[in-house]
Amino acid sequence: MRKAVESTKGKVAKFKGQYINAWFHSSGGPKTAASAEEGLGYRQKPTPYIQSVPDPGLAITLPENKNCTAPFSKAELRAAVRRVTGEDPGPVGEVKIVSRGPSGRVTQLKVGNKVVEGPALRLALGSDRLRSTLITDIKIKGDRVIFRGQGYGHGVGLSQWGAKALAQQGKSPEEIVKYFFKEVDIVKAW
Repeated sequence: MRKAVESTKGKVAKFKGQYINAWFHSSGGPKTAASAEEGLGYRQKPTPYIQSVPDPGLAITLPENKNCTAPFSKAELRAAVRRVTGEDPGPVGEVKIVSRGPSGRVTQLKVGNKVVEGPALRLALGSDRLRSTLITDIKIKGDRVIFRGQGYGHGVGLSQWGAKALAQQGKSPEEIVKYFFKEVDIVKAW
């Protein structure tokens, strides 16, 4: 670890001469998010260096990052939608996926009578509970809404488990960064 820190000291990642937003997350599941908008709902400026790549960390990550289950009461879900949208979705009789991004992450869900952004709902419910928007299934059982999915985190940029897997394969820090961030240059800034 110290060797990697020392060998990258003063180096930065740039895209077309500009510093990148070097987002990272724990585990991307089978692949990382295709854009900052898909994984984070980020729309402030274009991030063409963000790409979806297979996450090599899937092979070595914790079991709960490969398949996770997140149960919530209907009241919790309703309150979270209210916090995100500022409006009451009404009784939670149905929860369905409205849209997915290119990597399969849920970008919008319909909860009751309200459509809500996937990344915002994940944060409102608690990112340690709804670990990812790479949701594979949603079931309602009585008063519980049960989400099943893969990964841990927003999925944008560098996967920490993926970086570990690539390092174990002998990849350099620069090769790892360039694997997760498209067409970036690693330059010595100081």
